[in-house]
Amino acid sequence: MLHLYCICAYVEFLVGRGGDFDQIVSSAVKRFQRRIRADNSSLVWILPYPTAELRNYEESFSAYYDEIEICDAAQNSHPKRAYQIRNRQMVDRSDLVVFYVEHNSGGAYQTMQYAQGKGKRIINLAEQPSEE
Repeated sequence: MLHLYCICAYVEFLVGRGGDFDQIVSSAVKRFQRRIRADNSSLVWILPYPTAELRNYEESFSAYYDEIEICDAAQNSHPKRAYQIRNRQMVDRSDLVVFYVEHNSGGAYQTMQYAQGKGKRIINLAEQPSEE
């Protein structure tokens, strides 16, 4: 089990909603907000560009996420590059970046390398010892 304590007035949790890990993180943040308190944090979904999924389900997404943002730097770039730009923008805004990276390849790995290069505090949950 991982425990993170932050003595902060307000915490933004930035997520990309690109896979299972993002969904698990989002659920954990929402559960924390319901059980403990919601006035000192927000769950922010950052999209690289507007999507049909957002247009079709905007009301549901707006009810779930505290904020939805479109990444200005990414929205006019090629779709394949937009995710990398969005991920780097998220890293740049962060004090702590949590990953689940098992392989030395792929977009999450590249983003983790970028975060390391920027001197960000990083936790890679794939490297954490399991509690059995």
